[in-house]
Amino acid sequence: MPGCWSTPTCSPILRNDSRAAQFAPLLEGRVIVVSFQTVAELYRWAKERGFGKRRVRELEELLRRLVVVPSSNALCAEWAAIHAEARQRGLGISPQDAWIAATARLYDLPLLTNNRRDFEQVEGLTLLEPPRPAPPG
Repeated sequence: MPGCWSTPTCSPILRNDSRAAQFAPLLEGRVIVVSFQTVAELYRWAKERGFGKRRVRELEELLRRLVVVPSSNALCAEWAAIHAEARQRGLGISPQDAWIAATARLYDLPLLTNNRRDFEQVEGLTLLEPPRPAPPG
């Protein structure tokens, strides 16, 4: 079963952050699909954070394990529809998040995100998110 992955979800995995483990149950058995926009953002982060050759290789190894959806006329039309819907309802969505949402919605993929608020206003998306730790007490 495929699933779409948002950019912030990739960040803990690239940083070998302990929070990456929270995504494992949601990724198990899924083909991971990302928008070309996610790939662009990951390369931007690598440049901004001064990744060395080893870390860039690690990023590229991660990307080889993913299915990257390129831009297409259908994807552009879906992106435009998401932006128009958000404006009509007086809501905002960043262009980057709209590309990710358009990819998930166009291909009817559940979207795994660490930032639910970025996507919850987009109708027709199924959002997956890691479980939140129970509050103390």
